[in-house]
This record gives sequence, structure tokens and C-alpha cells, in this order.
Amino acid sequence: MQPETDIEEQSSSLLRNFILVGLGSIVLVLFVLSTLIHRHAVDSLIQMGESKNIALARLIYKNIWQDVATDYLKLTKENQGSLLRSDLYSTINQRIQADVRGAALLKIKIYDLEANTIYSTDPSQIGKKKINSVPMERALDGEIVSRLAFRDRIYAQDELLSNRNIISSYIPLNEAIFDDNTATGVIEIYSDASELYNQVVSTRNNVIIILGIAMMLLFAVLYLFIRRSCEITGWHLEEKQKDEERIRHIAYHDTLTGLPNREMFRMQLESAAARAERTDRLMAVLFLDLDRFKTINDSLGHGAGDELLKEVAERLLKCVRVTDTVARLGGDEFTIILDSVTHVDEVEEVANRILNSLNEPFMIDDQQVSNSVSIGITIYPLDEKDLEHMISNADAAMYAAKASGKDSYLFYNSGMNENNGEKLEMERKLRTALESNEYLLQFQPIVDLCKGNMIGVEALLRWSNEEYGIVSPDRFIPILEETGFISIVGDWVLMTACKKAMEWQDMGYEPMTMSVNISIIQFRRLEFVNSVERALKESGLDPKYLKLEITESTLMDQSEACLQKLNAVREIGVSIAADDFGTGYSSLSYLKKLPIDILKIDRSFIKDLDKSSD
Repeated sequence: MQPETDIEEQSSSLLRNFILVGLGSIVLVLFVLSTLIHRHAVDSLIQMGESKNIALARLIYKNIWQDVATDYLKLTKENQGSLLRSDLYSTINQRIQADVRGAALLKIKIYDLEANTIYSTDPSQIGKKKINSVPMERALDGEIVSRLAFRDRIYAQDELLSNRNIISSYIPLNEAIFDDNTATGVIEIYSDASELYNQVVSTRNNVIIILGIAMMLLFAVLYLFIRRSCEITGWHLEEKQKDEERIRHIAYHDTLTGLPNREMFRMQLESAAARAERTDRLMAVLFLDLDRFKTINDSLGHGAGDELLKEVAERLLKCVRVTDTVARLGGDEFTIILDSVTHVDEVEEVANRILNSLNEPFMIDDQQVSNSVSIGITIYPLDEKDLEHMISNADAAMYAAKASGKDSYLFYNSGMNENNGEKLEMERKLRTALESNEYLLQFQPIVDLCKGNMIGVEALLRWSNEEYGIVSPDRFIPILEETGFISIVGDWVLMTACKKAMEWQDMGYEPMTMSVNISIIQFRRLEFVNSVERALKESGLDPKYLKLEITESTLMDQSEACLQKLNAVREIGVSIAADDFGTGYSSLSYLKKLPIDILKIDRSFIKDLDKSSD
């Protein structure tokens, strides 16, 4: 695809060529027309002058020459030296001058058959022989020859004339011309055509000027038309180019952040690997995942989540070189290619720079948001040469970093893939754990510190598996949430907890509150309120003894649907507790808007009460 400047250059070149070719064509056409018009006019002028000269030659021949030719020719042969002084010459000269008086004639000559000048209105010419003259030779052969010539000086009629256009005609004195059998020589007549010639030139020039103006006007119209066409065509080409660039950008870039997408990342990865191979250097792939993005997305909304992703993209670009590649694979996952690395220390330096940059608070919708990132790193060709395996290795290292406490980076090692395999196996077994009755509930007592008695319990989900034993909820609950299976398991927990509370009452124990944790995925289901009603109805538990613990991040969703669900649960008679308050992005002012009964402060606020004066 040609850049925009090439389109402009091509349009300018087209206009420039049009101007050059157009003006050149006009000049050529005018030159050819001028030549043709001039030639045609000159030919017409010669024909007209020749006709006049022939008429004059006839007049001289019939009125004068026929009468004196015999005597005059005899005189020129016998006494040519005294010809000018003879009475016959004077008589002929006077009669010719009388016949041609008023005509635009400059000179008249008569030649004998040997091309000797026997008469001339210019006496100095008498006796001279016309040699090597093509017109004379053709005239002696019986052909009339006329031509137009320019003379800067000519002696005629007893004076020296300058700058004259002359039509000279060589007319044979023979039967074909004068209806006489006598052929005595050639008569040459010089007529002045300067005035007519100037008119011809003037007319030609006027015609050429008018044609030139008309052609220039036509050229100007065509130029404006072509220039406008170039502008329109150029605009369409630019728009087409922009559309193609947009399509290409969309095909290879993430629409939200503008970073390269998965397809472009793979292409860049292949290029970087080839350069590393060629230059005998290292190449690193970093796989990044935001640690608390889901919480932010759930609490502040998807719009805020998108803004956070764009801010993260900008910070990542500032942490790497121009030659490196930052890409977004999807969700909150980013990848970075560090090109042409000489030492692993350079990779660690970039990883630390990223951690420090993303630990700085973000301002999202006028609210300060903190986040961190977990980074997995793999080195080419030290860890792997297969590019597909490199990506999965970096992904495995990222999950290991997240499992080790988040907000950190880890380099890939072979044991990490084994952990991923274990995770997949655990996910498979969790899907069948409910049918296999492997889930169980443990109940944590809730004690009134003032009275010292137990006023309720909190149902805690556990998983007992033959292979793994009792599995910590930190290991399997995130997997349930990732797969979405937490909704089904959550309904089972709610139903089982309600039935257990009624079982204890039937055994004679004092009624107490049963607290059940509700995941955000479970809460967002349309049938959530129905599942609560169903659990109460089937178990027979009084709603006042059921308490639903919902995380702060879920409660911060101020949407109409969220508030309707909370109010519907309250109307049933079930109490609501805000769990882990203080870990999200809420403020105390939100508590006025939320239909909650109990506030559970996160334990991080009181963990060191007996140790720290703060």
C-alpha cells in the first residue's frame, strides 16, 4: 500500500505531465497550423502574382514585342554595345514604361534563347547572361516558373529599395503562352508583393492568436477538470488507504488498547526469534496477568476496567524499549517480547520496572485504584526453541508467580508445567465432585464476646478427595470460579447449610444464625433470589436465621439489578452481611445506600492490634 505522500506526488506528477504535454501539444499544433496557413497563403499569393505577371507579359508581347522583336533581336546581335543608345531601345523602354505605369512592378527583363539579357528596365543588366538558373532552364523548356523571395535591397525604377518581398515570374515567349508560333526567349517580371505578403503574415498571426487563445481556454478548462478529478481520485484513494489501514490495524491490534493482538504477537515473536538466532543473542517472553482486575471490574464496572487496561498498556510501553513488543492477548493478559537481550539481568531489570510502575495507584473515574501484576518469564533459546511452547511456558511461570503470592515475577522451570497439569486434573475432578459427594461443610462458630455464648455459625466449603485428601479452599475455589461451576456448588452449599440449621433445631438446640458465603458469579444469576427462596422452603428454615455474606466488591455494584436483588432478599426476611469490607474501593458513604445488616471488617485491619500502636 502506497503512503499518502505517494498519492500526492502521483497527482502532482499527473498534473505536471498534463501541463507539459498539453502546452507542448498546443505549441506543436499552432506551429503546424501556422506553417500550413503560411504556405497556403504564400502559394495563393504566388499564383495571384503569377497571373498578374502573365497578363502583363501578354500585354507587353502583343502591344510591343511582336512589332519590334525581329528588328530588336537583329540589333542586339549586330551592335549590342550601342543598344542602349539606339532609338529602338528608347522606343521599347518608353512603351513598356507607359503600359506598366501604376502597376506594382519593380523590374522587367527579356532574355533570348541563350539566356542573355537583351532588355531590362535596369539598363545595367543588359548584356548579362543568366547562368545556372533552374527557373530559367525550366522557362526555356516552355514552363512558367514563379517564386516568392525576400530582398533586403533591390534597384528598381531608378531608385534603391530595401526589404521587399518579390514575386518573380519566368514566362517563356512561345505559342503555348501567347498563341504565337514564334519563340523568341523568356520574359522575367519582378512584382512587389510586400504589402500583400505583410497582410498574409498579419492574417496568419491573427488566426494563430485566436486559435491559441481558444486552445488555451480549452486547456484551462481541461486542466481544472483534471485537477478536480485528481483531487477527488486522490481523496478516494486516501480514504481507501485509510480504510485498508484501519482494517489491517483491527486485524492485528487490540481495539481497546491499540496494542498488537495475539496474531501480531505471534508474527513479532517469530521475527524476534529469527533475529536472536542470527545475532546469537537471547530473547525473552513475559506473560503478565493483573492480580485484582476481576475485583476492580466487578466493583467499579466494565467501563472502569477498560480504562484501567488502557492505563496499564501505556505504562507497559514506557517500561520497555521501542524495539520491544507489548501485546494484549485478551482480558487482563499482556505479553512482552524483549528483543536482542544480552543477559538475563536485563530481563529482571525490566520485570522490576514493570512491577514498580503498576504498583503506582491509578486514577479511574476520579477514584484511586491500586493494582499489581504477576509476571511469568521464559528465555529463548535457553528454556525452549518452540515458540508455541514458549508462550505456554511463560503462562505457566505467570500462574506460579500468582500462586506464590502475586505482585512478583518468576522465571520458567520445567516443574511449572507439572503444576499446570495438576491444575487441569483438579479441574476435571471438581466437575464430578458434587455427584461423588466429595464436598462437605465445616461450621465456624460465631461467638458473642460480651455474653460468651455462640450465636451462630458460618458454613465453610471443603473438598475431600481420595487422591488429594482435604483440599484447602484457596486451591479449588478459584478453579470453581474460573469454570463458572461455583454457581452450582454455591446452590448446594446454601441448601445444605439451611437443612443443617433445621436439623440442629429438630435435635433441640437453640435456633442460631446460619451464615453462607455467596460468590459474585452466584449472585449475578437471574435466579439467585429464587434459589434462596427454594432453599428456605425445602429446608423449612425461618428466613430470620439465614444470613448471606456478600463481598464488598459485589455490593459496590450500584446497578438497579443489584439493588433489586438485595432488597428482594431483605423482603424475604434474610439478613445481609458485607464481607471483607475495606479491601475494595468503597467508602463509608456507600453504606447509607446499601441494604445491609452487618458489616464484617477485613481481618487485615485488626490482625496486629495487640502488637502495633498504629
